[in-house]
Amino acid sequence: MPLTKEEQIELAWAEHHATYNRPAGNLTIAMRWRLAEQQNWRCCWCGIRMEGAGFALDAPTFEHIVPRSKGGTDELDNIAVACRRCNEERGSGE
Repeated sequence: MPLTKEEQIELAWAEHHATYNRPAGNLTIAMRWRLAEQQNWRCCWCGIRMEGAGFALDAPTFEHIVPRSKGGTDELDNIAVACRRCNEERGSGE
C-alpha cells in the first residue's frame, strides 16, 4: 500500500536526520506537515510535485535555505521542503 503524504514527510524527516546525524530540532510533525502543505507538495527549487517516497528522486526532503555550514539554523523560517534530487544537488552549500 502506498504511503500517505503524512507518512512520506515523516519518513523524509527521519531519513534526513539519520543521514546527517542531527536531532529533529524544534519542528513538530504538525509543523513539518503544514510546511509541505503550504508548498502544495512542490519542491521549493524546481517546482516538481513530490510524490515519491524513501530514496526516490521526487521524494520530499527537508532543506535548509541557508545551509547550516553557512550559519543557517533549524528554525522553521530556514526550512523548506525540496525534492531529494534538488536537495542532493545543492549539497551542504560548502
